[in-house]
Amino acid sequence: MSAPDPDAILYESPIHERGRRLGSELAATFALADHRFFRALASWEPLHPILNGAIGDPEATMDGLVGLGEGCPDGGMLLSFGAHAFAVAGAVARFASETVRDTFLPQLASGGMIGAFAATEAEAGSDVMAMKMRYAETRRGYVLTGAKTWISNATQADLFVVFATKDPRLHSRGISAFLVERSTPGLAVEAIPVPGHSGSSLGTVTFSDVHVGPESLLGRVNAGAQVFRHSIIQERILLSAFLTGSVRRALMRSIAHASNRQQFGAPISGNQYVSGRIVDIYRRYAATRLLLQHTIGRLHLGIATEADASLVKLECSEAAVASNLDAFRIDGAKGLESAGREGLIDVLSSITYSGTSDLQKVIIAASLGLQS
Repeated sequence: MSAPDPDAILYESPIHERGRRLGSELAATFALADHRFFRALASWEPLHPILNGAIGDPEATMDGLVGLGEGCPDGGMLLSFGAHAFAVAGAVARFASETVRDTFLPQLASGGMIGAFAATEAEAGSDVMAMKMRYAETRRGYVLTGAKTWISNATQADLFVVFATKDPRLHSRGISAFLVERSTPGLAVEAIPVPGHSGSSLGTVTFSDVHVGPESLLGRVNAGAQVFRHSIIQERILLSAFLTGSVRRALMRSIAHASNRQQFGAPISGNQYVSGRIVDIYRRYAATRLLLQHTIGRLHLGIATEADASLVKLECSEAAVASNLDAFRIDGAKGLESAGREGLIDVLSSITYSGTSDLQKVIIAASLGLQS
């Protein structure tokens, strides 16, 4: 028997295989992306560069994340880890002072602390820079007042990356980013219960005259938009790997089900409507994987743009929704079982988190010179 072709679209590298197994094991072991879940992922060597603010080998990074996405059917757990690793750890590694970075990054990288990226507000969804949360300078640092909502990891986070504006009229020019520990007086969290995403914790975080020292500032004063841009580019690209993994899971599940399920004396794979859906899932997996490979390569080189991140996020999230819906249809009534139903809800949310699909189109259109 010949060896697997490493250039084949469905080739599963050793790192991909281990990621798939690890994702499956963790989803079966933990009900929530808590500290134990984070520590278990943080102990896996291919993730060490990401957790320390780098990409590492782009092929190994892609294979590991796609494998995790295929193996872990709980999209909420993966979203929680992504917010922690791709956005928070990335921001601390890049923008915190050396002292603050040395204090917090090792704890984030080991899973000893959980991070939350607090940018979204109730009245400033897609237009994040239109935030109302305020900061003011004091003799001892800064004071933060306002609220953030729909924040991943909110109810369990130990450390928050928080964005606030000096004056809402300044839009992106008045925003600064801060690191705030959960124990800081005046910080309160309220959980948001939602269907699906059972493995994640979402919440509203309220800041009532929260005082932080000057060392809490990430980057420069009024340069929070740069912190946000850096983190969101990395988050959108790397979260897309989990979504590509979910497309592969839908593909492999559908092939197995269609080959084994008998109707009218023959496997349903012989039905052109069924086989056509499976081919569509395969087509989406091939396209998203190739785009992801290209984009992670650009991220590794430090040249990935907002348009790069938006394109891969748009394609992967839409492919995940369409492919899991196809798999749901192929499953028939079996798709109504809790695992299939909740998995579909999880991927459906991917067209809203980290920027809606429509917002990604706006960003891409602007990069093409199609200004409104």
